Amino acid sequence: MQQENELSRPNQTQQTQTQVANDQVNNSFSMENQNINKDIDVRNNKGNYVFIIILLILCGAGYFWYSEYGLPISDNKGSISQQIVNYVADQNNKHKPADIVEKFGKNLQNLNIDNVDFSGADFKDADLSNSNFKNVHFNGSNLTGSKLSNVVCSNCNFMNANFSGASLQNSNFEYSVFTNAVMNNARIQYCNMYQVNLSKVKFVNSVASHSSFAEATIHDSDFNGIDLTMSNFSKAKLDNVNFLKSNLYGTNFYKSVINNSNFDDSYMESVNFGYAQLSQSSLQKANLVWANIDFSKIIKSNMRNADLTSVYALGADFSDSDLSGAVLVHGDFKKSNLSGANITNANLNYAIFTGADLTGVKLQGSKLVATNFSHAKLMRSNLTSTVLMNTNMKDADLTGAIGIKVKGVQKHLKEKTIDTKSEKR
Repeated sequence: MQQENELSRPNQTQQTQTQVANDQVNNSFSMENQNINKDIDVRNNKGNYVFIIILLILCGAGYFWYSEYGLPISDNKGSISQQIVNYVADQNNKHKPADIVEKFGKNLQNLNIDNVDFSGADFKDADLSNSNFKNVHFNGSNLTGSKLSNVVCSNCNFMNANFSGASLQNSNFEYSVFTNAVMNNARIQYCNMYQVNLSKVKFVNSVASHSSFAEATIHDSDFNGIDLTMSNFSKAKLDNVNFLKSNLYGTNFYKSVINNSNFDDSYMESVNFGYAQLSQSSLQKANLVWANIDFSKIIKSNMRNADLTSVYALGADFSDSDLSGAVLVHGDFKKSNLSGANITNANLNYAIFTGADLTGVKLQGSKLVATNFSHAKLMRSNLTSTVLMNTNMKDADLTGAIGIKVKGVQKHLKEKTIDTKSEKR
């Protein structure tokens, strides 16, 4: 027994040592696991912090966007349109102007509103795109910097409204009234302004290209420096309108009636004045190259130093107008009426006046090289100091004309039409 006990002691010692070693290993693993878990916890916490920060940023950005632009509009019953209508009615009852942008934000798209009075309302910088307004009053409203793309405004009232810097594109404003509105520096493109009233409107330095102002009523308005490229004013009525230094390239004034208006220094290449009536208007230094003036009436108007190169003026009436210093080179004036017109010091080279009426016309100092006056009426005209090289006056009536020099002129003239005193000079 004693021996057995002595033999078992080393085994017990070994087991004890083994147990201690195992405990140490387990403790080591446990500590490592704890460290790993701590690292994982730290990483998880960091990830949570990052997520929270990103969420806060997004929430802040969303709040800013909402406060600045409002919510996107979907116009169902009880929608933002109805809310605006109710708010405006409440403000009107209180005799207070409606601050639409402050109340509903700037994003006001897809509105659908009829028969509401927005007089004096504030729409500054608002986006009203894709909205529909019918019989709505915007009298004195602030629409500066606003955006009205693809908008329909039928029979609306914009009297005294301010559209300065606004953008109106692909929109319909037919039958609307803009009297006394301010539209300086605005962009009005591809819009329908059929039968609108634009009287006493300020369009200074605006762009209104490719838009239709057909049958519009415009008087006492300022279009100074405006760009009206390819716009349509057919059958419009314009009185005392200022188009000084404007771009009217390809603009259509077919059958329009224009009185006392100013087109000085304007770019009017390829403009269409066919069958139009211009009375007592000014087109000084206007560029009318390739313009269509067929059968128009430009009576008692000022066209001094205008460029009418290659114009089409068949049957046009320029009676008593001032074309002194003008360029009419290659112009087609067949059967036109220039009786009593002042065409002194002008360039009529290669122009065609076949069958035209130039009775009493003043042509002193003008160039008539290769000009065609065949069958024209030049009775009592003054051709003093004119250059008549290769000029065609076949069957022209020069009864009472003075200053005519027959040298170089096709001589199909009756002797009585030649002023002998002028020939001696």
